This record gives sequence, structure tokens and C-alpha cells, in this order.
Amino acid sequence: SHQPRATALMGGGHSSEATPTATSNSVVGVAEDHRCGSASGSSSHGALEFHNTFNAFYQPDKFSVRVRDRTQLRRLTVWGGDVLNGGESSLSHVVDVHAATLQELVYCPKATKGGALIRPKYWQGNRAGTATFPALEHMVIRAAPALLPSDYGWITPSLAQLHLALDARLELDPSQALVRLCAIVHGWVDGSRHFCWQRRKDMLTPVQRLWKESPCLSAITFSISTWGNDDPELSQAAADGKLGSALNTRHLEWLKIEAVRAVPWAIVRELLIPLTKQAASRSPLSLLSIDLLRESVVPFLVDAEPTRWEASCVLEPSAEAETRLAQLGLSLPCEAVKEHGDELCKSLAQMLGAYKAADEPGP
Repeated sequence: SHQPRATALMGGGHSSEATPTATSNSVVGVAEDHRCGSASGSSSHGALEFHNTFNAFYQPDKFSVRVRDRTQLRRLTVWGGDVLNGGESSLSHVVDVHAATLQELVYCPKATKGGALIRPKYWQGNRAGTATFPALEHMVIRAAPALLPSDYGWITPSLAQLHLALDARLELDPSQALVRLCAIVHGWVDGSRHFCWQRRKDMLTPVQRLWKESPCLSAITFSISTWGNDDPELSQAAADGKLGSALNTRHLEWLKIEAVRAVPWAIVRELLIPLTKQAASRSPLSLLSIDLLRESVVPFLVDAEPTRWEASCVLEPSAEAETRLAQLGLSLPCEAVKEHGDELCKSLAQMLGAYKAADEPGP
């Protein structure tokens, strides 16, 4: 049978045989895929990308490795394919070695044995080990199974964007698929689908815990996507080192949960009072303008911890969006998907504390 090759190059140039160590700063070489079908991967400009690769991301006997101090991994993409024990061990080594420089992770394999996220110390035989990723700002993982990065040993103090991908091809019947997607989102937010969360004792919801662990987080986005089928276009993009940009056409943002960090009205009121004073009784604060207060002073006073979270459906019905949904395998009117999203956000409002009470004081 045909055995396609999956290239995984970072740093370029020729490579020599070597075994990677925990202190190495880059990995370059060629990996073999032992499955009939398409698989490809590449690396350029500090990005390592794999599409539809079957558990062959790096093996010492089939992968050329070189240590280059000046080359750093900034983005790792795994889209489709299978990640079993050997595959996770390979990827675990990569993310652990490059934990200090990794800025973006896209990890949506079709099937895994260990879970929906790479365990950073798995390559050392430690399933419960942790690693800090100080530069990681963007993460794309599957929404099911539900998990938080910390559940799999990822400490992410700088994480700003978490995208959770929903597989549109879960059901043969598109209407049933939409119901299933809503159930996945609801279960992710309320914690009922989080195995690790159910064992916790602190009573924090998954959303509360996520923002506590990643205080820079600005939004959680649920996107409709698919990654289970062979896709020649993505395979070619991966071979060309352009998988990241090609994936922009393989998802459609649906729902978003955003943190609201508000300054208490009592403080805002004290800042506004001087602006109403007569010239004779003015304080230095009266020299401030409304625009300056809104754009500079008030944001500076915002609490680090969110005061509430707001859920919204960000899908805007259009011919382009409907075409994209059909391409992803969800052949439903865009208005129906939008309507389900709006209804779901209303049901999430209570657990998120998203909607302000009618009698809450404020401007």
C-alpha cells in the first residue's frame, strides 16, 4: 500500500540525525505516516502544522532532528487525523520543550486516546504533570469532550482567546445536529459535561475557573466547524506551510462569551460630580472631559476580575454564512442557526449572570 510522507520542517536547511532533549529549542525533519490516504505537515516561520496525520508526528527512528537555538516554535496546528499514545508522546515533547515561546495552539484531531488536549509531560510518562505557557495567547480546541486547559496540565496566564470548535457532522440529520451542538455548549458552560469539574470542591463554574486561571482572557468563542473528513485542499495547504490561513474557511463563529469588567457606579458618579460644579467651586477633576474619563480614567479603574459574563450569538445571517454552513455539513437556513443561538444565550444568562437586573442602579 502507498505510504505518504508528512513533512514537518522548522528552521529549514539540512538536518542531521540526533535525539531531542528537554533543552532543545527546535525540531526539524520528516515523519512517516503509516496509513493509506492523505496526510501532510510542514513548518515555516516558527509554525509546525499537521493535517490528517495518523499518529506519526515524530518518532526517533523515523524523524530527523536538529537543535537550533535561534529557532523557536510559536504556533502548533493539528487538524484532523488520529493522536494515539505515540502521537501524544511526540506532540507532548514538542509543546513541553517550546512552552516558553508557544503563542498559538490549534488542536482538533478527529480521534484521540488520551483526550482533547496534549498533556505536556506525557512524553516523560507523567500524565498529571504541568507546564507553564507564558506566551500562549490563542488556543483552539474541541468543545467536546469538555475540558479546561488546566485539566490537562496547561498553565496559561496570558491566554486571551479560547476558541471551542463544534463538529457540524455529528448527526446525519442537520436539525438533530443543531440540537446536539446546543447541548454541547450548554453542558460546557454549566459544567455537566466536564468530567474534571464534577470532581472539584470549590464550586466555581467552568467559566469562573477559566477566568481565574487566565485573567487576560477576553472571550470564549464557540465556532461551527468540521475536521473529520479528508480534505485535499487543507492537505496541500499544510504541505505549503499555509494550514493556519486555510483553516479560516473551515469554521464559522456562532456564540461568544465575553467578560464584563465594570467600575462600580458609585465610583463613576464621584468622577462625574466635579464636571457639574460652577467655576468657583471646581476641583482639579473638573478639568477632565467626558471622553477622557471614558477612554482613559474609567478603564484604568476596572477590576481585574469580571463582574459578570455576557453570552451572545455573533452569527449574522447572510448568503455567505449559509454557504459556509453547507460546506461545513450543516445544511440549515442561517436564520434557524441564529435563532437557536439566541435562544441558547438566553438560557445561559442565569448561570453566567450576564443580564443586568432591571432594578440594578447604574447610569
